[in-house]
Formats: sequence, structure tokens, C-alpha cells
Amino acid sequence: LDFKAKANLEKEPNDTIVSSQQLNLNTITSGYLKENSDYSDHYKFVLTKPGKVTVKLSNSKQGELYLGLTNVDEDDYDYLFTNPLKSGTTNMEIGLPAGTYYMSVSNNSDSNELISYQLELNFTPGTNYETESNDKKAEADPIKLNSNYQGFNSSRYDNDVYTFTLTKNFEDKIRGMEF
Repeated sequence: LDFKAKANLEKEPNDTIVSSQQLNLNTITSGYLKENSDYSDHYKFVLTKPGKVTVKLSNSKQGELYLGLTNVDEDDYDYLFTNPLKSGTTNMEIGLPAGTYYMSVSNNSDSNELISYQLELNFTPGTNYETESNDKKAEADPIKLNSNYQGFNSSRYDNDVYTFTLTKNFEDKIRGMEF
């Protein structure tokens, strides 16, 4: 019998949002799923500042995995699927405000085989990223003029709304222009 301790492994039970495993930012966590006995794994992470979150999900063999991202109220933010025909990595980028978030990884294939995966969670703090959910005027992201912002479109139904303030001088310059 040979044993090698490994850091950042999935810890059971983490099959519900209540039993979510805490993830550290800028780490890789290894886990596995089996269709009949371990359908989903749940994770939790906390952002103390707003910024960009990059999620990378790698499957070790054929079999489709699904990853869903929600907030503490279980409002859906984004999702991704791995390629069911081959192993590899699928990425997702999203801007998020400070807060608590949950991710679930599920076996979305008909295979009853064990599917191992690696979940990488990276965070870049900053305020020049679109933050979900900014789909309505009341949730609009404030932006500064003459600054660059990176937006993330999670689906064809994702609307991104921004707000900015014009000075009187600028209003006079654009009066009469069509947009």
C-alpha cells in the first residue's frame, strides 16, 4: 500500500450547496464524479474585492462535465460544459463584485465511469471589469470616461448595462450628434 498526500483535493461530502467545499483563489483542486454515486460536487469561494474570475475545468477523459456559477441567493451567473468527445480544458471569465459565490460541477454524460477533473480558480482584482449582474438599469456598472473596461457575455441573453456622467462641457460638444 502506497500513499502520497496531495493538497487541494475535493473533500466529500460536498454534494449539496450546504456542504460546499471552500476554494482558495488562484489554486487548482482535483476531484472526481461518478454518475450513479457522486453526481455533483459543490464549491464555495469569497471575493473580498471586485475583479475578474477565470475558471478552468479540465476533464481527464471523454465525458461531459457541467459547471454552474451562482451567488449566495442561487441566482445563476454563468456556466460551461466540457467537450464530451475528448479530454481537455474549458475556460470561463466573468467579472464579479465582492461577495460569496458557489460553483457546482456535475457529470452531464451517460457514462457510468469515474470522471476525474481539475478545477482551477484564478482571480484578478480590479474595477475595470464588467460585474454581473448588470443586466438592468438599476444594476448598471458605473464607468469612468476615457477608461477601458473588459466585458463578459455569458449567453445571447446576457445584457450589460453601464452608467456614466458627462460634464457640462462634454454635453455641449456632443449635442446634435447621433449615436
